Amino acid sequence: MEQKRGHVLAVPYPTQGHITPICQFCKRLISKGLETTLTLTTFVFNSIKPDPSSPISIATISDGYDQGCESPYTIHEYLQNFKTFGSRTIADIIRKHQTSDNPITCMVYAEPCFKSAAPFFTQSCAVNYVYYLSYFTNFEKADFILVYTFQELELHEKELSKFCPVLTIGPTVPSMYLDKRINSDTNYDLNLFDSKDAAYCTSWLNTRPQASVVYVAFGSIAKLKNVQMEELASAVSNFSFMWVVRDSEEEKLPSGFLETVDKDKILVLKWSPQLEVLSNKAIGC
Repeated sequence: MEQKRGHVLAVPYPTQGHITPICQFCKRLISKGLETTLTLTTFVFNSIKPDPSSPISIATISDGYDQGCESPYTIHEYLQNFKTFGSRTIADIIRKHQTSDNPITCMVYAEPCFKSAAPFFTQSCAVNYVYYLSYFTNFEKADFILVYTFQELELHEKELSKFCPVLTIGPTVPSMYLDKRINSDTNYDLNLFDSKDAAYCTSWLNTRPQASVVYVAFGSIAKLKNVQMEELASAVSNFSFMWVVRDSEEEKLPSGFLETVDKDKILVLKWSPQLEVLSNKAIGC
């Protein structure tokens, strides 16, 4: 029997932009002989319903909002609850594995809610360097700083590595889109959003000429002001574009914008399969 080389507990911030890269990182660790346990909040777990045949073990933790949250809360309030409830339930997971054949030997997490092991940052090294200078105070206490980038892409990696032990581990995309070392790794496995538009999105792109479409997406957290949405609409109006606009942002679009766009050249939707979109020949920028 192959001997395990360690057991990594991976704790993403519960949004798609953090869950996806950490999940991909877990796949790489598994391919190197490590065991991994990925934590998902109870609400996210119930929303995603992960595939039980996945090689990644899933454990649920609490963020204090196990049934979701109807009333709005600030990021600060959420982080405080995540730290309070998450720390307690993560400790339970660690204790549970202490007497097993593979106790947890390392923790990787995507936000500075905990003060041990290796934080995982999905932003560029340039952004993390700004964080180091103006926001974070305990970078040097981490065993490693894992950054979702690669050295050839960023000169700032060298600057940040002067102050903390940086390990660049990107790009964390499915292996079959990259180096093809993991045959089973063909897509992102955990998706928080309804993928019913995925087929239409791809078929629409396939009708567009090569490198002709502008892709606009700001993730699942960013909130733009009305004037910014108006400026974006004006800026892309002369191009063929695909724009991902969440429900909460749609009301900020200029009045009548959705009714007047050319449906052959322009696609505005609530969600897109980003991996398939970015790899499509029609995307120009």
